[in-house]
Amino acid sequence: MGNVGYDELSTAKRFHDIDWLRTICVWLVVLGHTAAIYVGGQDVYILHSDERSLMTDLVMAFLNTALMPLLIFLAGIGAFCALKKRDAKDFVKERFYRLLIPLAVGTLVCVPPMIYCQRLQEGSFTGSFFSFYPSFFHGIHPQGNFTYGHLWFLFYLFVFSLVCLPLFTTVYRRHGDTISTWLMKVASRPGALLLLCIPFVIIEATLRVPFPGLQYFINDWANVTRYILLYSFGFYYAATPGLSDAVYEQRRIWLGLAVIGTIAIAVVTELELLIPREELLPPLRYSPGFMIIAGVYGGPLMWTYILAILGYARKHLGFDHAILRRFAPISLPFYVIHQTILIPTGYFLLKAGVTLYPAFFIICSFTFVATWLVADFGIRPWKVARLCFGMKG
Repeated sequence: MGNVGYDELSTAKRFHDIDWLRTICVWLVVLGHTAAIYVGGQDVYILHSDERSLMTDLVMAFLNTALMPLLIFLAGIGAFCALKKRDAKDFVKERFYRLLIPLAVGTLVCVPPMIYCQRLQEGSFTGSFFSFYPSFFHGIHPQGNFTYGHLWFLFYLFVFSLVCLPLFTTVYRRHGDTISTWLMKVASRPGALLLLCIPFVIIEATLRVPFPGLQYFINDWANVTRYILLYSFGFYYAATPGLSDAVYEQRRIWLGLAVIGTIAIAVVTELELLIPREELLPPLRYSPGFMIIAGVYGGPLMWTYILAILGYARKHLGFDHAILRRFAPISLPFYVIHQTILIPTGYFLLKAGVTLYPAFFIICSFTFVATWLVADFGIRPWKVARLCFGMKG
């Protein structure tokens, strides 16, 4: 494999491994949000069940550690490719149409049914959805009702796009070669890229306890700083010729470290499950000491996940396929609307008393199929709908 970076590829052809990773991450969001219903501990998700399972805890542990950080990292790669084709003004304009408009539409249209189901489950509201809708604007969630829910991701990306723009233009033009040379010097030593996780360790050790974060930005500085670093790392990963080759060649190192770290998480999760839930109030995982330890441990684990996934995607996902061509354009509307289908489905299944594993399967499969159909046939063909949900063209 030649010494080729995304700098060259972005001007020549699609790099399908990145497209596949983005697609698979969006698919896995459905799995993660379904698992969140059944995760023990603090009831911080919109729906919750008293049933617990090692499977759902491990799914959430993996996806929390790898999924959203990887999506942020991939967004940084996307920012590099976008700036190769646009000047700064057009880049900001494109981010506005692709992120802020679907954020506004999703908050006003897709999130209210989710909060409605939450209030029904809690018993704090008993009327129809249409009688509930005006109260959606009363107060800030979780005490009130107004929230952008899972669309925090779009808001964060838009802010990162603006904040990092000088770093991605002026700084890169002046010092890009120096940065790339330093990155390749580090990458030339097997395993040395793990040193780039040091900032994440510092962030978790210093910011996680005072800012545990629920994606509300102003009180979420641990996540904000971690994600903005990942976004920047994604940009410079794409901008550095040969770096993806180094990650690919050392993929077995990253996989080995990730497997060891995952086993440790599984052991801790199983031990926690052995403790009755009423004895974990507040839950162990939300105690300050545990949060610091978990965060300091989770920073390197997150980074090894990302490097391992990038390396093996480069090996196995560098191909085009009809499924990829069909889904990639609707990945954003799929993300925006999936919880509008998942939460009501989960609510009715919980209300009907369906047990964990059958309900988990039904919620995942129905949400996945129904969301794809709505995005593909209810949004893709219509110009106004495409604009509202961030699709190109």
